[in-house]
Amino acid sequence: MTKKRAVFLDRDGTLSRDIGYPADSSQVHIYPFVFDAVRRIRRAGLSPVVITNQSGVGRGFFTEADLRTLHRELAAAFAKRRARLDGIFHCPHYSPDAPAAEESGCACRKPHPELGLRAAAALGLELPGSYMVGDKPADVLFGVAVGAIPILVLTGYGRTSLRELEAGPVRPAHVAPDLAGKRAILENAVVTRVNAGDIGLHPVVDLYRRAIGLQFQVIDGLLVAGRPSADGNEDFFGFKGLS
Repeated sequence: MTKKRAVFLDRDGTLSRDIGYPADSSQVHIYPFVFDAVRRIRRAGLSPVVITNQSGVGRGFFTEADLRTLHRELAAAFAKRRARLDGIFHCPHYSPDAPAAEESGCACRKPHPELGLRAAAALGLELPGSYMVGDKPADVLFGVAVGAIPILVLTGYGRTSLRELEAGPVRPAHVAPDLAGKRAILENAVVTRVNAGDIGLHPVVDLYRRAIGLQFQVIDGLLVAGRPSADGNEDFFGFKGLS
């Protein structure tokens, strides 16, 4: 079976307004332009998949059964508008004892790659060459961790996230005002240039890099991710060839 590339989509702040911790679908306000954006993603032969951190479960704001019901209703709303989502994968965890940057201390919360790996296994996805679209630094770092092309949208917390990312070494491959800008992104992705030298990766991404042998290089000013192929040669993916 031929594997499809994915467009991983953050939920709150990307597909819908970020209101905090919505407990049911009546509190989820979907941006009106995202239905057409998802239809375009499907027409491009890509698989739209939602990857979302939902610590409201772990915080006790709602149950995981409540969240699954919300996601079934969300998926139905997209399907009704001929914008079917291929999957919704969530992390429900929260731990008050976890480091502030982690929030949960688990393996599946973005920017950890676990949800992307689960989605790839369940849906037969090809991670290299896929996209991750979201409004937070964790979305960009998740994209880097799974070898996808990370895209930051300026809806939700996007503008604050852009300032934070501009102060660090890992940048999105593209910045778009919202998901409606996805068509141009798919047709002509533009890689943000980074400073050569020590990349200084986020600790979560660096941990994953060490675990699977993922390597990063700066080639002609571009951040490139890859891992050794079976024959020992470097098999770089992600940002390569997009400049």
